Amino acid sequence: MKISLKHYFCLFQILSSRRRVQIFYLFILSIISAICETANIGLLIPFLGILSEPDKTIYQSGFLGSIFNFIPTNFILPALALCFMFMIITSSSIRSLTIRNQTRLGSLINADLGKSTFNIILNKSYEWHLRSKSSKIISLLTQDVERVGAIVKGILMLCVNSILIGIVGGFLFFTSLQIMLAASLSLGIFYLILFIVFRRAFRESGKNRTYNFQQSVKVLQESLGGIREIILGKHYDLFVDTYDTFNRQRLLNDSGILVKATIPRYLVEGFLIILITGIALFYVLMGNELNNLLPSLAAVSLGAYKLMQPVQACFTTLGVLQANQSSLEKLLDFINAPNPTVSSSINALSYISEGTGEVPLVSLKDVSFKYKNSDNMILRNINLSIYKGEFIAIVGVTGSGKSTLSDIILGLLKPYHGNILVDNTDIHCDDSILKKWQQRISHVPQSIYLTDSNIESNIAYGVSPHDINHSRLLLAAKQASIDDYISSLSNGYQTSVGERGVSLSGGQRQRIGIARALYKQSDLLILDEATSALDNFTEKLVMNSIKKLRSRVTMCVIAHRLSTILHCDRILVLDKGIISGIGCYEDLIENNSTFRSLVLAKGNEP
Repeated sequence: MKISLKHYFCLFQILSSRRRVQIFYLFILSIISAICETANIGLLIPFLGILSEPDKTIYQSGFLGSIFNFIPTNFILPALALCFMFMIITSSSIRSLTIRNQTRLGSLINADLGKSTFNIILNKSYEWHLRSKSSKIISLLTQDVERVGAIVKGILMLCVNSILIGIVGGFLFFTSLQIMLAASLSLGIFYLILFIVFRRAFRESGKNRTYNFQQSVKVLQESLGGIREIILGKHYDLFVDTYDTFNRQRLLNDSGILVKATIPRYLVEGFLIILITGIALFYVLMGNELNNLLPSLAAVSLGAYKLMQPVQACFTTLGVLQANQSSLEKLLDFINAPNPTVSSSINALSYISEGTGEVPLVSLKDVSFKYKNSDNMILRNINLSIYKGEFIAIVGVTGSGKSTLSDIILGLLKPYHGNILVDNTDIHCDDSILKKWQQRISHVPQSIYLTDSNIESNIAYGVSPHDINHSRLLLAAKQASIDDYISSLSNGYQTSVGERGVSLSGGQRQRIGIARALYKQSDLLILDEATSALDNFTEKLVMNSIKKLRSRVTMCVIAHRLSTILHCDRILVLDKGIISGIGCYEDLIENNSTFRSLVLAKGNEP
């Protein structure tokens, strides 16, 4: 995709109305700043004229003469000097305010882009997250958002400086046409050549920088995730060298962009000094009095000095736009891709019933599933109804589709074919219905994710500290048989668990995960091999506590340890993505060969 003005317009459309108003005010402030700078230069010409020719009075200066007409001649120079100094202070103050607002607005827009991008990421489908590489997501949210923020800041800088260049430059053309023509043509050709030479290099450096940053993040994730294997295998050098290769190249790309963007400034400074010196020398050699040229030459010099930074900033901005094209492409493609409706309201969905013993809580009708870009059908023609208060189990060999079926019931995966019905309404027909359904489910996976915070925050996951219901928290911990352990800790529920719960055992992490699910007090509790890390005694305690909730909680258990499901109301046997049998333990042992093989393999047949 080639970047055009259309893409910058799309970027502008993403901004909130408040930010657009702030941009408008910034432009107004920029115009005022440019006018003050112009007035500053305009006062310099008569001031230097009087200094160079004392006999010349301000009255010859037309407009200024009418203003100073009532001032005695010997006070004109001090008055003009005071006005000149006042304008310097005023223009400097307004210019500083403009730069401050410009920089702050750019940072606010950058923060808005980061928030919007993160919001979209979190609202993407679960299947999208399964397909996406975390290193690319991190790169998008950090590197690319930051680079697009640099584009926004650059565009603001380009507009502000263009206003200043236009107004001040126009005044200088009006006062010193020949000098400005020579200077403008020379500088214009000089910068044009530099931009043409560096444009491709800017773009390639930007692409390489994005790639190398993404690879650096990938190496970091892989090394930290596999730190145990690295330590045992002594693979330090491989990962350090790989990281260094990508990180070093990224930093060299950054330095190359910076050098190409800043070198022209120093070349232009020397070029301007030579140009002004040459003009003055040429003027004198032509037999003219330097005093006649001095005011205009000084004004042009001051104007050139004031315009040099904006002109250089414009050149740097054009380089930034070229270098960050790839990031803008990625972010626009991501933001403009179809996204689910982001809504936190669930009040409109109160019509969804809780189910009864006769009406299913949830039903799966002819459900089949396969992942995108795959021809392998993981589930085929699944028909299942789950009733309120039931305790059902899903069993099968590894790869039979148990966890996939769980994710479909949770609404995390959308069936390739068929429907998930609640009150005869497909939960995927509207995003708000799906959100309402998911509010009623708790899920305990085999691998529990714990945040680097205290036990209380991990049980009441996603709840603000001041909104935590402590009586419910204590009850959930007791039901998960983790309360005695927590009470034995010196800091109790305020004890830090470390990153990913590193300070806890596997069983303790598992019980905190179960307590988290019970704290939610949902209608449906899905345990996906949730007790696999527990010893037999603790598993029995936890399952007995959970079974006591059957009057108000429907439970679905996915288990390898078949002792967990001995007393389930129904057991569903999955075999190669299809239901090979449904029934109680005794019936399946007698009539289902797949289930009988599972029991014999585990040595759990009673």
